[in-house]
Amino acid sequence: MYKMKNYFKISAAILASIILFTSCVKEKYAIKYDEANLARPVVEMPNSPTNKIGTASVDGTSTFAEIELDELRIAPRSIFSGDIGVVLKQDAAVVTQFINAQPTPLPVIAVLPTSAWNIVKTNYTLNAGNKTEKVKIRVNTTLIPAGRVAIGVTIQSAAGAEVSGLYKSIVVELKAKSPYEANYIATGTRTIYVGATVASGVAGTSTISGTKYLSTVDVSTVDGFMGDLAFVPFYYSLKVNALNNNVTVLASIANPSDTPGTVGNNGVCTYNTTSKTFTLNYFYFNGAGNLRQLTETLVRQ
Repeated sequence: MYKMKNYFKISAAILASIILFTSCVKEKYAIKYDEANLARPVVEMPNSPTNKIGTASVDGTSTFAEIELDELRIAPRSIFSGDIGVVLKQDAAVVTQFINAQPTPLPVIAVLPTSAWNIVKTNYTLNAGNKTEKVKIRVNTTLIPAGRVAIGVTIQSAAGAEVSGLYKSIVVELKAKSPYEANYIATGTRTIYVGATVASGVAGTSTISGTKYLSTVDVSTVDGFMGDLAFVPFYYSLKVNALNNNVTVLASIANPSDTPGTVGNNGVCTYNTTSKTFTLNYFYFNGAGNLRQLTETLVRQ
């Protein structure tokens, strides 16, 4: 189970206008604990609204992952009797509304299709003996694409109670951790050619030696600095085909402004699942259009 690091709760009222993010909104929708309001039970997901999207890290080593987002509860000091039936729903619209309501532009965040995840339990019964329940989702990690994606969960209804105006929805960015993300010991050689072809002749070689960290792009892809080029820096992405463990060397997806224009395989590129080792043969052209060929072995620490 993976815990969400931060939370984002946002109501339909808040989403209507950026102005509603102010403290005036909290005053408008806050529950005042006078006698009249104590007698109307309110259902909520209690973590306070913020102007930041929540994030949840999903371990890509499993095809399916369960994530605990928040708790569903009857607001404190509510006076009630009997059962309260609560229904949660997947809510793509609240993600879009959240993005559009931000005072400053956000990087592109896509809505994860509802076919890629589900709410573990959508129907709850809250009462005096069971005032809180955990809210969990189940995600197919293989369907989390590269880039930023988010999901939304909203309290759809609460029979026998009111739904909180301020604490009714969650917006969470899902970040799938690749099983290949880790520190690696790198060894190998970078061969420097005079021109754009092997026939132009070798101008020199450079030794690849040291430690590098490969970070997640998506479940099957990691990103790190290329060969011995941390000083430039030049980055690449390594995409692993889980069916045969073949690797494709790509221009960096995570660092597109710090990667050669042309990068590709130049021989066998594989990942050994037993030794957790990348064996890479690849090439790139530098800014002047001159060829560079690299043989590199990455052994997980």
